Amino acid sequence: MNKITTCNQFHRNYPEPYSGSKSGCRIKEGRKLISLPVSKIVVLLTLAVCFAVPASGQDEDIRQAIQGALKEASVSLKQSGIQAGVPISSLPIHNDKNGYVESQIKLGVTDAGLQYVEGKTDPFWDEVLSEVAWNTRKADMMDQKTLVTFGKLKASKILIYGTVRAAEKTGRRVYAEIELHASSLETKEHLWGGNFAKRIYLPGPEPIYGITDIPSEIRDPMKAQLGSRVADSLKRASEKLSPIKTVAFVPLAGDVDQYVTLMMRDAISGSHLNPKGLDLNTLGEARMLLRDQPVQADALLYGAVRDISQKLSSRTFASTTWLVEAEIQSCIEDSTSNEVLWSDTITVSEVYTSTMTKWEVWSEIIYPYLVVHPLIWVLPLAILAGLIVIFRLIRANTRVR
Repeated sequence: MNKITTCNQFHRNYPEPYSGSKSGCRIKEGRKLISLPVSKIVVLLTLAVCFAVPASGQDEDIRQAIQGALKEASVSLKQSGIQAGVPISSLPIHNDKNGYVESQIKLGVTDAGLQYVEGKTDPFWDEVLSEVAWNTRKADMMDQKTLVTFGKLKASKILIYGTVRAAEKTGRRVYAEIELHASSLETKEHLWGGNFAKRIYLPGPEPIYGITDIPSEIRDPMKAQLGSRVADSLKRASEKLSPIKTVAFVPLAGDVDQYVTLMMRDAISGSHLNPKGLDLNTLGEARMLLRDQPVQADALLYGAVRDISQKLSSRTFASTTWLVEAEIQSCIEDSTSNEVLWSDTITVSEVYTSTMTKWEVWSEIIYPYLVVHPLIWVLPLAILAGLIVIFRLIRANTRVR
């Protein structure tokens, strides 16, 4: 049993400053009261508040890229043919930090004119999630057995699920790539899906240009470089790809004008594979078509354009050197089993220099500079004019009469 001592005895033993009242209090023997200066207390409280507030876990620029990718997903979902009024819920998205993507999916479904319901409100939600054995393929497309398990849910008729393939910020490039799918719990059919990507280039001292600003003379060398690297990569997977003859392809995510998609098509055609366009826009549509009509193609090519940009490398008075880079992630999967037979991220780059003509030097460099800094030419002209006047006055005064 602990001994009890009075406050007076405590203060005799521990003479440090004590803010409490000495009368009527009892303190257990063996405990010291620690007194801290006010400044230290403020610092400790500040740190406590900082650590108590959970971090958002997501950079604001990355969030904007995620929003851009999901905006494209919302547009695609609106065109999917899913009827309005059918309740849709979202499963937890793989690699989703703090549930941010899941919260944005709710907005995307609503923007598409469809009905969203919170799956967590379903009385069987937790029970069903605990029964499902998740793996990496479930993030892409759930099998029939999994859909039967989810069929116990009462509030939802369609489930959206998927994975965040990338959400990164590298230098001034921000990139988000999200694969999403939707399946019916009633018919057990895959209704919609796709790969959606968004690139953002942050402002800086020098601009970063996109594909439309890359000159045509540099595109052919990049295309040749891409074809060579894809061919080398496919050779390393030749054993898995040997039974494959025809490869269908869909537009790569983040490829605005499908220029890179066509480059990949040409690169694939340089191998033993025969590329085939399906005239479809999304990965989900292609998978459904090949599931119903497997004779269309043996495999499916899809992926995303992670980067394609033109950055300033160096600059002299009349010439500028540019670095053009492209980063393309692509996969080939078996159209029957959905097994990934080949996957790689190909990076190509080229450097070119543009030289200004004399007229461009004057109109784009010298003249704008003189307009902004008029003293550079006004002052010399004023001095010259003054010298001319002085010279004429001197000459007039010294003229022989």
